[in-house]
Amino acid sequence: MKLHRFYSKSLSESSSDLELDDLQSNHLTKVLRLKLDDQIEVFNGKGLFGSFKVKELGRTNVKVSLNSKINVSPRTLIKTSSLLPILKKDSLALMIQKTVEIGIDEINLFRPKNIDQSIAKKDLQKIVNKLKDVAISACKQSGNNYLPKIRLFPNLEEALILKDMHNANIIAFDFSGKGIFLPSDIAQSEQVIISGPESGFSADELELLNSHNVNIRLLGKNILRAETAAIVGATLVQNYLGEL
Repeated sequence: MKLHRFYSKSLSESSSDLELDDLQSNHLTKVLRLKLDDQIEVFNGKGLFGSFKVKELGRTNVKVSLNSKINVSPRTLIKTSSLLPILKKDSLALMIQKTVEIGIDEINLFRPKNIDQSIAKKDLQKIVNKLKDVAISACKQSGNNYLPKIRLFPNLEEALILKDMHNANIIAFDFSGKGIFLPSDIAQSEQVIISGPESGFSADELELLNSHNVNIRLLGKNILRAETAAIVGATLVQNYLGEL
């Protein structure tokens, strides 16, 4: 039987008892309505996971005790990271949720030149900070024991400069792509997936990508939404790497 999964950053190789935080405790008691002695799985987002038994049900917290040994999930052989645009709230949450489920190791977000004006003046860092809960939920659902780091960059240029991409294979998806993305575009190094906003990359951003010798590819004959393009691109890369 598949166990319900919960996140705890406190989980370590020496853990025997844990106290879940308010959010996880509320989900266990109010949503799933689990009882004393029910078994659950706890993971720490860094590869560790183990089976625990519900030991104590409090009003705001739940205590659990180890029911088996702590295990370590193997890491993927080739790291896959992404540079994705800030989108409207619901589209952004969907994009993060699905790329985490697919198994992207690192998510880097940037403010695109063609940003949607409905969010242009909002506090983007505040929006990004809330995405951790989305990522945790996606890990819980998918069985992914590695919680990806999520960072925000002020623009694509700084993202390309500040993220260490030495020996990385960088692929961008855009309407201007020359040729469809193929398995031959994959290299035996870190894969970096770049996707643009709804209106596509600006002329300056395309020039920037070309100056970094980024391969710009199409995802097919249909024009995809920004969040769909990121999800499809990540799926194809992970599939070609044998990670799906």
